[in-house]
Amino acid sequence: MNLITLSLYADIIEQLSEKRIDHASSMLTGYIALTNELIESLKILHENSLCSGSISFYDDDNLVDEATFAEIKVEHLAYKAKIELPTKKIHSKFFICRDWDTLLSYEEYVKKPIEAVYLIDDYQLITSSDNNTTFKNYQNVAKVYQLLASVAVASSGTPNLVVYERALQLSYKLKKSNLEHSFDTEALERFLDKDLHHEAKVSLVCKALVAFLSSRSESLRFGYLISHFNAFSMDLSLSYQNYVDNYTFDKVRKEYQEKATLYVERVNGVFDGAVAKLLTMPAGVWFAITQIQSYQIGDLAFIKNIAVLISVFILATFLVLNLVGQFGVLDTISKEYKGLFNRLNDEYPQEKSEIMTVLEDINEKATWVYIKLYTSLFSAVVLVSLSFILMYNAAL
Repeated sequence: MNLITLSLYADIIEQLSEKRIDHASSMLTGYIALTNELIESLKILHENSLCSGSISFYDDDNLVDEATFAEIKVEHLAYKAKIELPTKKIHSKFFICRDWDTLLSYEEYVKKPIEAVYLIDDYQLITSSDNNTTFKNYQNVAKVYQLLASVAVASSGTPNLVVYERALQLSYKLKKSNLEHSFDTEALERFLDKDLHHEAKVSLVCKALVAFLSSRSESLRFGYLISHFNAFSMDLSLSYQNYVDNYTFDKVRKEYQEKATLYVERVNGVFDGAVAKLLTMPAGVWFAITQIQSYQIGDLAFIKNIAVLISVFILATFLVLNLVGQFGVLDTISKEYKGLFNRLNDEYPQEKSEIMTVLEDINEKATWVYIKLYTSLFSAVVLVSLSFILMYNAAL
């Protein structure tokens, strides 16, 4: 059976008079004035099991004859022909049934929509090319099913939505009333097609579905989702936006917290690197104190004292130069982290208070390092001066 055959079926029914439907036998009967063209059309229907093979001929209400298509004669065309057509026919692409609820009761035809349907109760043929809202919504239902299947976990052969290791059972059956309002699946398709945050998106869809459907009975959940799909999509969009905002904040927070730890270590490391060298200064001064002797200018003790002072002076010079260099390192680190945190502050003003708190903490630690460096520099000068004072006193 194809769409042309289904159209012939609809045309024949439209020409019938005194139509009667027997739902018990799923047959429709009616009268028609035969022509050679109609006979050929009925033969096609019969070949596709859409028409009985026997035709009854009536003169008014009196039965005149019965004949198969092969037995029809020219004289039969003078009488009314009573024909029988089935009111139910299931095909992979086309459907003949009583009404929408009958079609929608078949779960497989909800998941995989047909291309055309003939509704006996309304004597109406509807195809995918028609501008029929209900039929368009019906075909879009399959897209919703595919989206659900893409985020569901197979369980006992049936896709179930699993959230927190618990399944939300769905029965994929509908009523015509569920298809009254148009809905758009493109936004959700684009939402799930993008790789960014894909696992998080799947989780958000499942959570949103559970929140949206858990209060409904299993048999009504899918229909409720279809009826309110636009509202569901909006709720999901808001949930995803909230997730993105939180994700961004968490990412930024993690970034500046990690940077804070790094820069605190680097700032403290500036002084820690100089500590080992600073410890050599007291040892040098102590060495000078123990080696300086009373002298007269020009004697051996004088020369020895000069050599000791020169050694201490050289040690102090290298130490002072190293400390001065540490100021430059600390200045560079300070410019670096201030630039970074000012950029984060401009990009994420909603995190300004937290960012500024971290920046102030690093600044405070950097200030203490500056103080320790200045103190160390002053101590080095004092210790060197002490050696020269001892040399002076030794001459008295």
